[in-house]
Amino acid sequence: MLVNFSVSQKVLSDLTLGQPLRMTTDTYPGRVFDGEITTIAPLIDDRTGMVNVQGRFQNADRSLRPGMYARLDVMLPDLQQVIIVPQTAISYSLYGNAVYVITRKKNDKGEDIATVERVLIETGIRRGGWVIVDKGLQAGAEIVTSGQLKLHNGALVAVTDDKTLTPPTTLPLE
Repeated sequence: MLVNFSVSQKVLSDLTLGQPLRMTTDTYPGRVFDGEITTIAPLIDDRTGMVNVQGRFQNADRSLRPGMYARLDVMLPDLQQVIIVPQTAISYSLYGNAVYVITRKKNDKGEDIATVERVLIETGIRRGGWVIVDKGLQAGAEIVTSGQLKLHNGALVAVTDDKTLTPPTTLPLE
């Protein structure tokens, strides 16, 4: 089965023939179809900046039908080790994008306290509510994901664990 899709020219340098694809459909929830890129169009659409790509998927059981809607993930090996943060964690301003990093320490009474520091970052690709951080943030840093308008350097914060923010294992190209 051939699948046609478009990607932004920004990721064109990351695409290669034979690169793995993963596809899911609403028709078969939970089932993942594996395929590969077979064709990358040489022309970039000058109005949209998009590049047409074609992938091939094995369809021995004829589960896939022409015209089905699908969600595709292109496996990008060079993006495996990146730092991603939720879009809600970033404060955007004319002076630069920033996140508030949480620092934990003990006060004079031996109690745990948490303070924040505003750190400028450089952002990269944005997909599905997540943003790749190219510079300025260390892996594993604890950051504030909501309520940044009330914060300043050195502000005391109460840290809560947000179970709804689970980072994805891949970033979709949609």
